[in-house]
Amino acid sequence: METGRFVGSQASRLQAGYTRSPRDDWSQRTLAQLRRADASLPGADPVLWQVTLDGLPESVRGTGDAPSYGEAAAHAALVMYAIHQQSKSEPMHRQGVGLGQAVRDLARVRSGDGTLEPGVLSRFHALVRAQSRAARLYSLRALVGLLRAESIPLDYGRLATDLWLLDNKKSDGVRLRWGRQLHLHKPSAEPTDATDAPTEGKNS
Repeated sequence: METGRFVGSQASRLQAGYTRSPRDDWSQRTLAQLRRADASLPGADPVLWQVTLDGLPESVRGTGDAPSYGEAAAHAALVMYAIHQQSKSEPMHRQGVGLGQAVRDLARVRSGDGTLEPGVLSRFHALVRAQSRAARLYSLRALVGLLRAESIPLDYGRLATDLWLLDNKKSDGVRLRWGRQLHLHKPSAEPTDATDAPTEGKNS
């Protein structure tokens, strides 16, 4: 999906500059600005337009006063990536790692015995059950903080696609994929950025 490809590209660009030695000034500054942003308010900070809006495909841009689903998902995913990457020399954006898989790895690390730690599962369930974007992002931010603490990476392009689908009333498929990732050892077939996922519109 176009939003996912855009976010994956932006995260990779920021990551390349931030994880090299010495760190790239632009990447370090931009990630700091993203961390200070409200994940639920795309477009609110003009300093961030160059990374959250510049290059976003026209097909997913909004035309009215409200942000499109694509704009909202791209902004939120990049804010979460900035939080995840903070002070990390290793890449925290890794293609192919879905949220359910990352949470599974987190829960096993936190339990210490290979089982799924109940506290992590409780936070994940709160995210899955969230009925509003604000509640969803609140729970997601808490999980990202835990992933960062354990240096567990996540595919932020895929996360952006999932956030778009959740906003666009296609949540059942996202939740099912997350559940499969959490409980199956081998990842199941999932929509990629280019195929199998619903076509994005501006704000349908």
